[in-house]
Amino acid sequence: MPDLIKIKQRIYRNIEAGRFDAVITQLDKVLRKSPADAELWFLHGAASGQLGNYDAAIRSLHKAVSLNPSNLEACANLGLAYIRSAKYPQAIETYRALLDKSQSYPGAHFHLGYACLASGNIMDALTYLKDAIRLQPQNIEAYVYLVKALMSMGLPREALQTVQKGLMIDPDRRDLLILGASQHMELGQLREAGVKLDRVLAAE
Repeated sequence: MPDLIKIKQRIYRNIEAGRFDAVITQLDKVLRKSPADAELWFLHGAASGQLGNYDAAIRSLHKAVSLNPSNLEACANLGLAYIRSAKYPQAIETYRALLDKSQSYPGAHFHLGYACLASGNIMDALTYLKDAIRLQPQNIEAYVYLVKALMSMGLPREALQTVQKGLMIDPDRRDLLILGASQHMELGQLREAGVKLDRVLAAE
């Protein structure tokens, strides 16, 4: 297809401009002529995800990964589309495959930990969320979900320690303050719970 490079350039310009409907329209046409182009399937999946069409995103990203297994970004996006669709077993399988290829891929441990927690696999969630924090110490979301995993295990002291570490990064993080207050109450520490709840109210 002689003009494929120019077509891709127009597609990327539309992506940069946030015109994802136009991107999908362009890609639907060009993929009929170039169905073996992994990059085009990846772009179709990414644009579909941006539009909230996760079923289409999954189909296109799965095709992109099957055509080019070395495209780690496509694999990561596929895992995220599974999470957004609440298809947690598939997300777990996808992110584990990604980590087999790259142990330090940004965000992979966090999303894998999140999917494990959502599917009730608390022990694996603890492992992956701790790894996420080790690899990206400023990832405040990882602290939030690690606290929830620890709470699910009935470990209020460990949960509180994690809350405190997270609050060192973002002292006004509302959900961490509320989670911390609940664990103080679990331990009968009513004054400390009140302090955190006061901070929540002060931030509103």
